[in-house]
Amino acid sequence: MAVLYEDPEVTPLALEKAYVAFHQSGNEAEANKTLTELKTRFPNYQLKTANAG
Repeated sequence: MAVLYEDPEVTPLALEKAYVAFHQSGNEAEANKTLTELKTRFPNYQLKTANAG
């Protein structure tokens, strides 16, 4: 997923929302890729969405 703006609060939330959107649309490959990116780049980020990750 391309990131146009790097913000320590907004970027991980955007990645989480992208993960949820990919997951809900049935695109598990992109969902998993996005979740891995989120966990790698922001290891201390606590997921906000119930049942995410």
